[in-house]
Amino acid sequence: MKGHRWLGVYSLGFDSNELKDRLMRKMRHPYVDTHIQKPFIDDEKIFILNELYKQIDLPNEIKKQSITTILLVQIALDTHELIPAVENNQMSESEIQLSVLAGDYYSGLYYLLLAEMEDIDMIRILANSIKQINEYKMNLYYGDASSLDILLKEIKYTEASLFINVANYLGFDKSVVELIGEVLLISRLQKEIQTIREKRHSYIYQFAQHQNKAEQCMTMILEELSRLKDNVNRLLEQLPYSFQLKDYVKEQYGIAYNTTMAEEG
Repeated sequence: MKGHRWLGVYSLGFDSNELKDRLMRKMRHPYVDTHIQKPFIDDEKIFILNELYKQIDLPNEIKKQSITTILLVQIALDTHELIPAVENNQMSESEIQLSVLAGDYYSGLYYLLLAEMEDIDMIRILANSIKQINEYKMNLYYGDASSLDILLKEIKYTEASLFINVANYLGFDKSVVELIGEVLLISRLQKEIQTIREKRHSYIYQFAQHQNKAEQCMTMILEELSRLKDNVNRLLEQLPYSFQLKDYVKEQYGIAYNTTMAEEG
């Protein structure tokens, strides 16, 4: 593990609601609260980060500060991502400008927190993640994907790059890193199904339309979900039995895994 001692067993962490409340307190600003819709905070991503940090040996306050900072980065990115919806007349000009400013405000908060932590390595990880995610978002925005596999890769890394890079930085095994990417893609595809049903903008549906396969779009997503769940099942068998992220994935997505694997994975 890069700079941190691996605990080897599951340690007591924080309640996800406690982390969420801490995050909301950090984000609170009277003007932003009045004029901008409340930012979406993904409980699943809070849970994943909490589970990762439970596995490493760091002071609790450093863990909380790190989790809060990483989530602020995600929220800043998510807030800026609201802007493409303008093409569908979802936002007024003033809402667009305020959303940009709100995203910038959240970005400023995580830079402030990083400065307080004096964690240069984490600053590099987050800065590189932001760069990667913005590149993938631009590819999605301009619809340059030549195949469904490329499109799904762009969606996956838009959704998961931040958490994949953090897991790598913390020194987790390849199986854990891959699992995070697959789980977050499953979550995103499930949201895409709802988005399509509600006739809101979907990059996958847009791709299917360009390929003259709009009617097959839902089938394409369901087939990919089935493949992902098979891969997640394989990855779960490689993780230590003590890693309780396994239980969460099993319950959340109805995936069974082999509980006879040795604790060392």
